[in-house]
Amino acid sequence: MLVQGYEIEITKDAVDAKQDDSTTPKGKSRFLAVLLIALSIFDFCMFTMGDGRSNLWSDLSYRHWHTGLSGDTIFLALIAIAVPGFLFLLGARLLFPVGTALHCDRYTFTVSKIPWINFQGKWVSESFPLSEVSQLSFAVVASGRGGDVYGIRFFTNGKKNKIFAGIQPPEASHILNGLASLGADVVHDPEMLTKIQATIRERHMQLDRSK
Repeated sequence: MLVQGYEIEITKDAVDAKQDDSTTPKGKSRFLAVLLIALSIFDFCMFTMGDGRSNLWSDLSYRHWHTGLSGDTIFLALIAIAVPGFLFLLGARLLFPVGTALHCDRYTFTVSKIPWINFQGKWVSESFPLSEVSQLSFAVVASGRGGDVYGIRFFTNGKKNKIFAGIQPPEASHILNGLASLGADVVHDPEMLTKIQATIRERHMQLDRSK
């Protein structure tokens, strides 16, 4: 079944979950990609052409031949080159496929991802014996200015792992319940039902506002 950005299928023998945008970049990602690429081109143009009368490139050339370049000047030049370069690479990456998928049966827990440094959409998988996967839970997996980001967290041989960053309580609960039915070590959140109800109310409100 397709629910809120995830394709989830649960049977008595397996759990399969996959982000449904894992093969085609679209929507906000495409808009952000174009914006970042445009910003990188603008920054590079300001570096090489400036306002038509002066620019950092000509200033560096003048200092190189007449006064010499100081360490601070070289550092600023590197920053001026690195920033648009980074913005361009980040924007270009958003135009290519991303994704995370999970397959779990009663014996094996397999996580598949398209790595960020990958422009071919090639999936890379890592498998663990289900007996070595512990403390599966809906938990904070990242924090930032926009607040906490929740995902599914688990441990393998003492190492913390995370998948499905941004997943919401209804989908996370559906996946975790399916994993628990296979015998996985799932940490049940006593407040999960409250979180699910709050998310569903918020979705209904957003739907009403969009009408």
